[in-house]
Amino acid sequence: MKQDVREQPELNLGQDDGISNLRDVRDIMSMPFFAVPEKGRPTFVIRVQLNTEKDKSYVDIKGTSDGVADMYDKRILLYARMMLDQRRKFGDEPSRTLIFSPHDYFRAIGKKRPSQKDYDAFEKSLDRLKGTFIKSSVDADLGDGEFIRGNMRRGWIDEADYIEHRKPTGIIRRGVRIKISEWLYGLWMMDGQTLSVPRQYFEISSPITMRLYELCRKFVGHQRVPVRMNLELLHWRMNGGSGRPTDLKARIRGITKAGGILGYMIELEEHRSHTPSKRVIVKMTNLLTSSLRTLK
Repeated sequence: MKQDVREQPELNLGQDDGISNLRDVRDIMSMPFFAVPEKGRPTFVIRVQLNTEKDKSYVDIKGTSDGVADMYDKRILLYARMMLDQRRKFGDEPSRTLIFSPHDYFRAIGKKRPSQKDYDAFEKSLDRLKGTFIKSSVDADLGDGEFIRGNMRRGWIDEADYIEHRKPTGIIRRGVRIKISEWLYGLWMMDGQTLSVPRQYFEISSPITMRLYELCRKFVGHQRVPVRMNLELLHWRMNGGSGRPTDLKARIRGITKAGGILGYMIELEEHRSHTPSKRVIVKMTNLLTSSLRTLK
């Protein structure tokens, strides 16, 4: 049966029922799979290999002349995953192919009146998502003993196009159709491998703040005690070590002063001004579950 954009109901964003929340893959949140753009400059390669006592992970990401997919582009994938969860909620068969209206997507991320510039940026996001290729230590378990290995080149989406309707007065675009890569879809379908993210995440305007929130959500979660990580390791997990750790320190201080990010506090523990980044400690705390003593 031919899939029609009308067959997929508009996302119900009016209630916070967990299903309508965003969901992200734990392993993807822990490593810099998406670029953190600085002053509009594209990132073309991200390479990180960690070999710590608790974590042996790597990512090797390449993009086209448009650069690799960045944190803004990632929002499209989170929106698509939310659509998939809603379809499953209503008993529909899950599918790697999803159709949605760009206008509904813009509404979900807080742009009630998107401009032509927004639509142009949306198309560039689709180009980067399709043109980004990833090698990583993250395997997708398909069940029954089948895996999609992350050490082969994979992308985020396999296809992206518009559904169009021809009328005597001209062609009308009715929606965008994307096909999620088999690797990413396999990660989405793995039980217990995703974390819920509040929809207010879409309202974060800074890609650096978005990424810092993801690291807090991944490593702190609902723990009552803070999690500590040295600045050097945080810097690598943040964006593959791009930029200076001192700039990241300034951003963390700004978030601390603002009262945290979506229920998490991130702050620098006291240190001397010339302390090496591997000895500077960043403390991440869940404000909702930590004790008052922990926050002092």
